[in-house]
Amino acid sequence: MLKALGMEPPPLLEGALDPSAKVAIVDTNNPAELPEGVEKAAVHSIIDHHKLCGLKTSAPLELDVRPLCSTGSILYMRAKARGVTPPPLIAGLMLSCILSDSLEFRSPTTTPLDKELAAELAKISGIDMHAHASAMLDAKAEIGHLSPMAVVMMDSKVFEIGGRKLRVSVVETTRPEIALKQRAALVDAQKLAAVEQELDDVLLFIVDVLNEQATFLSSSPTASTTVASSWGIAVGEDGTCILPGVLSRKKQIIPALEAGAFNPLPIPGSKKEETVTVSPAARVAVGA
Repeated sequence: MLKALGMEPPPLLEGALDPSAKVAIVDTNNPAELPEGVEKAAVHSIIDHHKLCGLKTSAPLELDVRPLCSTGSILYMRAKARGVTPPPLIAGLMLSCILSDSLEFRSPTTTPLDKELAAELAKISGIDMHAHASAMLDAKAEIGHLSPMAVVMMDSKVFEIGGRKLRVSVVETTRPEIALKQRAALVDAQKLAAVEQELDDVLLFIVDVLNEQATFLSSSPTASTTVASSWGIAVGEDGTCILPGVLSRKKQIIPALEAGAFNPLPIPGSKKEETVTVSPAARVAVGA
């Protein structure tokens, strides 16, 4: 995406934050995803589209959290509210955020407003939305140069669910067969990550963007049970199962896991299969 827009990658923030650092947090509010020392730094604003995760700050701040698909949408709306039209390059970056987060509007997190804003940004930037989105998705599918651990960790977040510490990783791709070819290595990487990071489990979902489904790749019996009881679907002997319609970690995977932790669904073919009440969150998660 950066190459297409003629930009160099920005430098990464290294080490802990200085307490006097002025900080604006964008696209997260989860302390586990932020640099060390953020709770003591001078955080003046948070712009995000995720649920609140317990970040504590040293002083009051501006908080702009909206139920949109992308923080790119929120940033553009903030500019519009101030009568500012972003230059073409910035508009292209904002558009890229929306197209990436929405999987070119396939994700259930996409709202009509996200689509409207994307169309405006495409006009400003002069970018063909479909061609740009397709190029980004194709680039994301090229993971052959990455180690199995890098694949597991490249889009991954840690959650406390049902009293268990889980790392939930997704690989969004137009070519899921590339990831599944290295199935054994990905399983080993998950097991290693669980041990090294003191996790209860790592859950890996290979999201097939074009066919709009996810393949769960299990690395342990407890991981299999967690997913099986969250979706009411059996995990195969090969440690995989297909979850039709599942594309979003935020709106589908995590709500299903949270619902399953407190209200497990019966697993087809299990010894103890009984009727349970399916929570609204679980129904949304499986597209019921």
